Amino acid sequence: MTAETKIDLRWSVLWGVVIALSPLSGSARVGVSIVAGLGGGGVAFALLRLRRRRGGGAPLAGPLIRADTLTPAVWALLAASVALFLPTFVWLFGQYTAGIWRNGHGFFVPVAMFWFARSRLREGPGADEASPWGIPLLLGGATLAVLDAGIRSGYVGTLGLLLALPGLSLTLLGARRTRSLAFPLGLSLFLIPLPEHLPEPLGLPTATAIATAPILDALGYTAQRHLTVFVMEGGIFNISTNCSGAATLYAAFFFALLLARGSIGWGRGVVVLLAAWPITVAINAVRAVFLFGVVDRFGQGILDTPVHGLSGIGTLLGVMLGLFLVAGRPAFWRTEP
Repeated sequence: MTAETKIDLRWSVLWGVVIALSPLSGSARVGVSIVAGLGGGGVAFALLRLRRRRGGGAPLAGPLIRADTLTPAVWALLAASVALFLPTFVWLFGQYTAGIWRNGHGFFVPVAMFWFARSRLREGPGADEASPWGIPLLLGGATLAVLDAGIRSGYVGTLGLLLALPGLSLTLLGARRTRSLAFPLGLSLFLIPLPEHLPEPLGLPTATAIATAPILDALGYTAQRHLTVFVMEGGIFNISTNCSGAATLYAAFFFALLLARGSIGWGRGVVVLLAAWPITVAINAVRAVFLFGVVDRFGQGILDTPVHGLSGIGTLLGVMLGLFLVAGRPAFWRTEP
């Protein structure tokens, strides 16, 4: 087994574990999670090997950080940071596994951050002196983590983590290398989970209802729409905030940003980012029509079956496919700079 194959295999295992833990695989069901993780890891390995054959992929390189820089003081700082933010990590884990309706993309954010950071560190500038500007960021992040230990909101600790990450980079890697990590560090904003109760986000429920109505008419359903409520023969259906596609839109912006980063030309990148909202509305409208149809046919009890959750997963995958088609295949292959 070559060194490149081993690297691709490790990445594939990592992506497989992430898929198995995420709500995309139905993480509450162990058997489904294992099968989805194995399948996802296999697909990831096949794509990585295909990329190698096409001449892509990061070249083999040395370690990201020289061994002689990992002094006892550095290890102590890293250990203290992990211990300080451990309650935040536990809280984020719970938020990311709560279901597909809120933060199904959460597990993928730190992996994507590491994916890009690894490449930038190996291709960017070499060793650099530590920057003293990292200290106030670390202290600010630590202060928020300590405050969150008392108020237990989770969000305060997450904001502290977002401050601490560039602080650690400045302290351990220096200003020059931290600047090269601007994009992966910026992705950390998507670590913030959506709150459980949201007001109508960005007009999504209304927009989804407006897009749903003509599809129902075209399919021959008799439905009267009152804002986001549909009155049909099978009952009354409401496109609530949870069903508005807010979580899907959040994940869509994250995926669109990755594709925009790999797009050829800034114009195509802007188009990909602008496409996230209308694609989410369109796909979510198709999902609403599907759910209205199955409820009209089988009754409200169908929503208590896996069909409901699978429709949410299908919406997210459909939006990702739509963004991929807008961005074009080169953007996918260039997602690692």
